Amino acid sequence: MGRIRALAISSQSNCSERKCPYRVPGTPPDIDVNVAALDAEGLRKAWPR
Repeated sequence: MGRIRALAISSQSNCSERKCPYRVPGTPPDIDVNVAALDAEGLRKAWPR
């Protein structure tokens, strides 16, 4: 799969109250969003309990 080079989303390190590359609707300014190459069922199987 490799590194995603063309995606910019908000995180604590690159986001302020007034400016963000992309803020996921409904998320506060201090949250990170993780991206996975799995569907919901794949995540359920892979996620530790």
